[in-house]
Amino acid sequence: MKKTSPLEFENHFPLSQEDLLKILNLSLSQGGDFSEIFLEYKTYNFINMEEDIIKETAESISLGLGIRVLSGEKTGYGYTNDISLEKVRKAALTAASIASTPGDRNASSLIPSSFPHNYYPVRESLHKAPLENKISLVQECYRSAQNLDPKIKKVKVSFIDLTQHVRIVNSEGLDISDVRPLVKLVCLAIAEKTSKREAGYSGGGGRVGLEYFTQSLSPEEIGQDAAHEALELLEAEWPPAGEMPVILAPGHSGVLIHEAVGHLLEADFNRKKTSIFWNKMGKKVADSQVSIYDDPTIPHFRGSYNIDDEGILPKKVLLIHQGKLTGLLQD
Repeated sequence: MKKTSPLEFENHFPLSQEDLLKILNLSLSQGGDFSEIFLEYKTYNFINMEEDIIKETAESISLGLGIRVLSGEKTGYGYTNDISLEKVRKAALTAASIASTPGDRNASSLIPSSFPHNYYPVRESLHKAPLENKISLVQECYRSAQNLDPKIKKVKVSFIDLTQHVRIVNSEGLDISDVRPLVKLVCLAIAEKTSKREAGYSGGGGRVGLEYFTQSLSPEEIGQDAAHEALELLEAEWPPAGEMPVILAPGHSGVLIHEAVGHLLEADFNRKKTSIFWNKMGKKVADSQVSIYDDPTIPHFRGSYNIDDEGILPKKVLLIHQGKLTGLLQD
């Protein structure tokens, strides 16, 4: 990976690379095999519109860091929201004392690095976009749903955006940073006919900038989709009851997979033998038509990342291939 300076973080964290290396060494001063510092600065915005008015807005900024020390099976952890050197040193000593073992170890020199692919480039940072631009998106979405049909009696639109700045350094010399955008615009429309009431829902977003709502999916489309769904449900009839084949579309079928086997495929549970799959590697665990893989590299998707929270590059992982267990989820 090419070397780069984590300039995005100089305004958020008053800690130099030299400071961070000293903190890593302090966290290993009571023993330990590995130490890590996770620094985070996050901005959050929320807008809600209903009853024809902007009913709620919220904005927050949070920052802090966590220090983790591993020693065999022991994990020490300390954290602080006060990024002064004194408080950070205290957090390091807390983590060190929890995972203390005989001996000590020095951290390797930090080498700034970057990732080879950016899976969510944006034209303009979400937290820098004017509030009025975000409110306009909400109002456009609201009006498009409300004006579609007189049977639409209630509309609610919410907008959420957050930007997470992370920097990860560890005792093996890693020093890497990422800026993770996330935005969502959702609409709930309620339609009424005589005594029947139905709700429609639609939304869009991902790890994108505001340009997404002009280039990919407009606020008007989101509002109209929600309204159309509510109106269609007013005319819908109950389907026949009984057992029948079900066709799963992309998207929500992933939620079913997650709930059914997602946690069972986590490597930690299998290492500790608490998952039913712990001794099933290479064995058949599903129908031969079933293949499942985890892909955190799809551009602009909510679950994608340039690095995980330990600074590791993402990759596609084949979990189940033609019914056989072939891989596990690791973070």
